[in-house]
Amino acid sequence: MVKLIRLATNNDGVFKSSFGNSIDIKENAKVALLNLTFETAFDQLVVTANNSSITFQSDGATALTEIQANLPLGTYTSATLDKLYEDIEWTLNRCLDYTIARETNAIFSAFRITDNLTTGNKQIEYRYAPLTSALSIGGWNGDGPEQMMLSGGLLDINETGTIGTDETIICSMTTGQAARANTSNWIAAMPGKRLNNGSAIFMARCYDIRDNASGLEDNGFAIGLSATPLAIKLTGGVDIPLGDRKYEIRVNRMGEVYKFIRNGVAEAASTIQPLNIDLSLEADELLHDVISFELTGGTLSACVFQDLAGPPRVGVRHVLFTMDIEQGEQLYPYIYINGAITECQINMVNFSVDPWIGGDGNPNWEHTGGSDGAYLADDLGLQNGFEDAMTTPIGMEMPHPSPTKWGADYTGPLQTSLTMNADIWKVLGYTKNGKGDGPVTDTDVRIGDNIQGDYWSWWKSQIIPAIRGSDNFMVISDTLALDSYDASAVHYTATGPDVVLSNETDKMGRRKNILMTIPVNDNTQNLVEFQTNTPIFIDINNVDTINTRNLNFRILKKDFSPITQSTELAIMTILIED
Repeated sequence: MVKLIRLATNNDGVFKSSFGNSIDIKENAKVALLNLTFETAFDQLVVTANNSSITFQSDGATALTEIQANLPLGTYTSATLDKLYEDIEWTLNRCLDYTIARETNAIFSAFRITDNLTTGNKQIEYRYAPLTSALSIGGWNGDGPEQMMLSGGLLDINETGTIGTDETIICSMTTGQAARANTSNWIAAMPGKRLNNGSAIFMARCYDIRDNASGLEDNGFAIGLSATPLAIKLTGGVDIPLGDRKYEIRVNRMGEVYKFIRNGVAEAASTIQPLNIDLSLEADELLHDVISFELTGGTLSACVFQDLAGPPRVGVRHVLFTMDIEQGEQLYPYIYINGAITECQINMVNFSVDPWIGGDGNPNWEHTGGSDGAYLADDLGLQNGFEDAMTTPIGMEMPHPSPTKWGADYTGPLQTSLTMNADIWKVLGYTKNGKGDGPVTDTDVRIGDNIQGDYWSWWKSQIIPAIRGSDNFMVISDTLALDSYDASAVHYTATGPDVVLSNETDKMGRRKNILMTIPVNDNTQNLVEFQTNTPIFIDINNVDTINTRNLNFRILKKDFSPITQSTELAIMTILIED
């Protein structure tokens, strides 16, 4: 004899029934799913003022290193999950504001949300991106200067310089090469090398800029940032198009103000005059002007650093302009030289490159050609001559090119912490805090597990992201013990399976009350319809007759998480065979 039982629910796939009369299920009975119809509502994350805050502290011992930023407000669903990851990553990088942390932990660094290659889960990575010489031999993980910037014109990279072997001077290639009033004599970041998205700097020093007395715009040089990888787009000797010069600082000669390009518009004049740029007028190159682009907290600043000779020496930081960087914008450094070799030479070309580019990045912290990671006073690529500007006066100081804790007083990795609302942690797949010993809350968590010495850290999530549809559903019996088994989990906890899908780990199986699995994707129309002409009966294995007034079932996703049901009623029909 077969019994037909129809159930309905609007409670996120949870079917609870209470019949007025008892249902007798004879011994050794079987049960099958005949049909099932339900409609899902995609999970969603609503970001409001109450859960949008993200706070990062790069040094737990120093309150000044705690910086806060906010996620964009709005609603995210499975269809906009990638946008959510981008927004979280962008907000994390806006928490890296080294201007606040000067004198404490002034490092260049970046965040990225990546996929763990083993589990497929998301992980948050935090990496240092220390100031690195783009041209000095061995300046990037022991590789040659061509690894960072590529000459696209008639430029010469002088490795020996006039002061020390670590100094790199850029100038025109030959003595007879004429000055030019165009942008064809350029050097640009190698393909794939760009400024990192967190806190970063690109800089150069006016080593020796002399007046060629032409009265034309053919005398100095410029540094800039392009939204286009110029080393890929352009061939040698071709001008950089104005449309590809998004941000730029240019100096021509003494007596003429610095000029700049902001957001790709026409060049504009600043109010700042060069102070020390000519070796014949000021023999101490450490007093010469430095121009730089600084990215911090999502804002780009174009700066000129000048060192007023003392006593006492006074460092001044002039800001030509600031610009909020658009989310997703990538910036590629470039330089072009107008002046002839005897009238234009620059040095101290450094930038903090994206630490995820180029394989292992910079795991040994090789600063400007140094291989020991230490702050070397005699490394002229690192020593910028503005140490007084790094400390005083407050608000005008130059950021350190490396952490102050990295020198002789460095004793070990810093204790970092990250604070996000539990909603954000969970949507990334985090169920445990940073120490792995408790549930996610909106409290500080440690990030994370060191994977490359003391310079990189990561923290992988425990489950796949929460905002998603499903391509497989399960019907679970909460009343009847069924002769069904599951082996999708690596291990089980007291509260259920901890689903970790790993290619390398055997799954542990155990009995689970699974009535049916439904391989139907709800990602398009949200509607799931199941009907079978040949019901598959599952043994209940009851040795005695069961008298019950309640039959309870649940619809779960493939990872045992509950569905989110739409307002439409879900209908299930089951068959019980005596």
